[in-house]
Amino acid sequence: MKKTKVKNQPEGLFVRIYRLVNSIPRGKVTTYGTIARVLGNPRLSRRVGFAMASLPQGSAVPWYRVVGKNGITVPPPYNAIQKSLLTKEKVRFDKNGRPLEKYFHQF
Repeated sequence: MKKTKVKNQPEGLFVRIYRLVNSIPRGKVTTYGTIARVLGNPRLSRRVGFAMASLPQGSAVPWYRVVGKNGITVPPPYNAIQKSLLTKEKVRFDKNGRPLEKYFHQF
């Protein structure tokens, strides 16, 4: 059996992602890609998604404020939870379920 070398993630990447997510104000959203660009590497958007999926249950990090470029992208049943949490923060959606442009946070 051949061993595959696993590339270590950059030191503290998840911490930096969580710090950015924590800085998104209530009632605003951003995309995985935007966070990746702010981190200096637009190719990290999947890693941002993995960081969100890796959060322990009950985490205080507002994961639901991060959406895909086409709107809500977390799998069921979390997509309904995400939309509900955003609606409580007064985020409004278009007919396709995508947050309206005015709710996107600019870093």
